[in-house]
Amino acid sequence: MSLKILIDTNIFIQLEEPDNTGHLKTDFAEFSQLAKKHGISIFCHPLSEEDLKHDENKERRQKSLLNYSAYPKLENPPLADTSELEKLFKGVGNSNDLIDCQILYALKCNCVEFLISQDEKVRSRAKYAGLNNRLFSIKEAVVYLRSLFEPTTLKLPNIEEIFVYAMKDNEPILKSISQ
Repeated sequence: MSLKILIDTNIFIQLEEPDNTGHLKTDFAEFSQLAKKHGISIFCHPLSEEDLKHDENKERRQKSLLNYSAYPKLENPPLADTSELEKLFKGVGNSNDLIDCQILYALKCNCVEFLISQDEKVRSRAKYAGLNNRLFSIKEAVVYLRSLFEPTTLKLPNIEEIFVYAMKDNEPILKSISQ
């Protein structure tokens, strides 16, 4: 199974920004490890670059744009006009809203299976458009990927695993089956 996941600008930035100890936050590090381990394709939307260009901190903006250039981009994602985005996702008031809606539109058009975003406004728009089951926070993405690729062992205290040939003919379970 090869999953394609789109990451919102806020996820991309945090995947590249260590915390004050010099390490990625736990959920971001685990997401990155799971994606690499299981061959999950992570994409940025081409319009995320515009989002990064709006950062008023010049040093951070330059660093973010450099890091962004290393990520694969969705190739020619479909774009909708503002009136269509307004109907689908409501409230397209500024350029940031427009970028968020175009990213959600790529999800709606099935360019990827999932979108990861920490932005509550994006989450609200996804819910409005019926896409909330395909939008994860970073924590939700980690839980989902673990459940898909790394199932846990279930230990049942009252059940003992044994080979059938090790059972005696008079075992109660065998009697109940033969009746």
